[in-house]
Amino acid sequence: MKKQTTALTNDIINIGVKRGLLHLNASSKNYDGRQLSVNDHHMLNFGSYSYLGLENDHRLKQGAINAILNHGIQYPSSRAYVSGGLYEELESKLSTIFGAPAIIAPSTALIHQSTIPIIIEEGDAVILDQQVHSSVQDVVHKLKLRGIPVEIVRHNNLEQLEQLVSQLSRKHRNVWYFIDGVYSMYGDVAPIQKLNDLQLLYPQLHLYIDDAHGMSWAGEHGKGYALSKIALHERMILATSLNKAFAAGGGVVVLPNLAWKEKVRNCGGPLIFSGQLQNSALGAGIACADIHLSPEIYNLQDQLMEKIVYCDSLLHALQVPMISNGDTPIFFIPVGLPRVGYNLVQRMHQEGFLVNLAVFPAVPEACTGVRFTITNHLNKVDIKRMATLLGEHFLGAMSEEGRTISDLDKAFKRVPHRPFIIPEGQDSQKNTSNALRLEVKETILDVAPELWDTLFAQKGWYSHHGMQLLESVFSNNKLEEHNWKFYYVTIYDEIGKPVLVTVFTEVLSKDDLLAPSDVSKKLESKRVSAPYYLTSKVLLMGTPITEGQHLMFNNSDISNKRAMKLLLDWVENIREERNLNSVILRDFDANDSRVMEYFIDQGFIRVALPQTNIMENPGYKDMNDYLSNALNYKKRYKLKKEVLAYEDKFDVIWQKGAGDFDTWFELYESVKSQNFEINDFKLPPSFFKAMAMSEDFEVCELYLKPENDTRKKRKPVAVVFCFTGHVLAPVLIGIDYDYASIFNVYKQAIYQVIKKAIGENKSSVYFGMTAEETKKKFGVKQHPVSAYVSASDHYNYQVIDAVPNIEEIKEMIS
Repeated sequence: MKKQTTALTNDIINIGVKRGLLHLNASSKNYDGRQLSVNDHHMLNFGSYSYLGLENDHRLKQGAINAILNHGIQYPSSRAYVSGGLYEELESKLSTIFGAPAIIAPSTALIHQSTIPIIIEEGDAVILDQQVHSSVQDVVHKLKLRGIPVEIVRHNNLEQLEQLVSQLSRKHRNVWYFIDGVYSMYGDVAPIQKLNDLQLLYPQLHLYIDDAHGMSWAGEHGKGYALSKIALHERMILATSLNKAFAAGGGVVVLPNLAWKEKVRNCGGPLIFSGQLQNSALGAGIACADIHLSPEIYNLQDQLMEKIVYCDSLLHALQVPMISNGDTPIFFIPVGLPRVGYNLVQRMHQEGFLVNLAVFPAVPEACTGVRFTITNHLNKVDIKRMATLLGEHFLGAMSEEGRTISDLDKAFKRVPHRPFIIPEGQDSQKNTSNALRLEVKETILDVAPELWDTLFAQKGWYSHHGMQLLESVFSNNKLEEHNWKFYYVTIYDEIGKPVLVTVFTEVLSKDDLLAPSDVSKKLESKRVSAPYYLTSKVLLMGTPITEGQHLMFNNSDISNKRAMKLLLDWVENIREERNLNSVILRDFDANDSRVMEYFIDQGFIRVALPQTNIMENPGYKDMNDYLSNALNYKKRYKLKKEVLAYEDKFDVIWQKGAGDFDTWFELYESVKSQNFEINDFKLPPSFFKAMAMSEDFEVCELYLKPENDTRKKRKPVAVVFCFTGHVLAPVLIGIDYDYASIFNVYKQAIYQVIKKAIGENKSSVYFGMTAEETKKKFGVKQHPVSAYVSASDHYNYQVIDAVPNIEEIKEMIS
């Protein structure tokens, strides 16, 4: 899962860099905090975290200069031996500010790494707020290596939190809840006082608060937002930043007692092995601490709050939608799709205002926004100009991208916010005038066979007949996962000619469908008693058991943006009407950057799928021709040794019609119970009977010859269900694993399928996904494919990411 997120983040950042919105470099030589120059373009700075505007204060500058002059650039030693000359003074002043023992480190992230693994012990349990900062989550997830349970609760959901605290308190000594004081994206805050009340009810509940964005601009002596609501107590740890509003450098942890301070100071890894904070930051920090300990801090706080309230009132009067509370320096303007965010940020940059794009993974893929901050560097004239132009360009960007306020309501319905107001004269509905026409049928019988098969018959086994088979099986079943709703979508142009054809199914899906196998195994153990644990209703392009190209353009392609927009508008409406969690579009060429960029613009994230395996246009005269020309010497040698050497030990029977359905299903279950690479629901026995009775399918049974079979009753050791239309497609396989390795049963099955395809001169053989290394040995080509996913709610996925797996553990250890 982590690799998927890394690849996706890389995609999204590269798009932002390409469009001139991310990885910018300021070129101002005389930075004053209020404005800066990027690529020789002067902008007012609405992207700074220096909320009180102290980074240019002459006292901090002089403190940094004096520190360098008196102590050098740095003190190059571990703090376990000697701390630089200014450490003691700064920590002492910070302890006075917070009224409790304090320890500093070069960054807040290093503070988390120094504190969390030391304070959290075996016998404790940990709960993460869904939106707690990633630097906290990275450290906490490593606790799983020590067997410490890590749970996730929905953001600020106190009811779910209390249920979990109650459960964990029965088995664990301490239960720690990790939160941010002020959340860095939406600018919302933790319900600190209510959490304090919850601690009174549950003596084992402890709080760990990252208040990096709450520091300085709130609280007595600027001790931060969290401590402006409650006092530090014996079951609470506060970590915060000295980089942002404090404007110096480093991070600090505030501990409720000297014993914990001593323990962290003595045992915290980065405090022993990492370098020290530079003397310039220490000197500036001491000067800044003096300001915090003087009455001046309250004047600075009041100035900032006046500007925050002013900005909030302007945006409210201009009817600009906001997610943020309006009582922190962080403002978040929702736009929904990334493409709208790109549009709006570019507009504001051109007007001379530096605002920032908030996009996945910082926020969900369809919850993109424009994020800006208010600082004391800015004046009310700056704020009014920015707010006025933001209101104008918000409407312009939304209109240009074909989006409305009603779209925002759908995208942000799970994010707490003030009601969005539809600006006067702005219709909440899309402009539907479009010469294209979208038609939806709910059965393949209402779709012309000639249209469907012209586009799809050569792409897999989901021909017109194949879809009829699926409809007959996956309806009117007892189990929810075996009832699929089909949508056949055709878009016609101005003269009534089809330009786009596709099929979707509405299905119940396991949320760990593509999770690491070890994770799925752990989740399956929970599903023994709770079969639908971590499952969701999704709208899936194609079906759960078909693979290949399910979106076809008739003499057109994805660059037909009008047709794609019409399709995606329909998809969004269906998701809303049917209350579906996710939309999954698949299987697209993973190397097509144009497709990737297009779908990311529409609010989808790319997910790598197992490669699809296709033997295209075999065209071999016979098996000797195949062996000579399809395989190199090494593969040919392996095939002869591992497959041909065992071929005479099998009786191979291809048949249609009746068979030993119970045995076939047992063989399928045997494979299903061991293969978690794609973790979907078990298929119903009726599907196997339907395939066996269909004119479009043949069943290949592999029996061991009597002299090799030690069982009392002769049964197949493998069965392959194959679609045998224009192409050959082995849809499902079942194997008896008692004999699999002895006789290389799986490889023998692949070979027999190829043998049939060549003998019947099939145009292609579609071997599906998974087991690609084995299939590669037979000359089968691998094609990397991707899915594009848009989820209304990421909570289940975050819970799955919190489940430890072997791959993650190896990565942590290394």
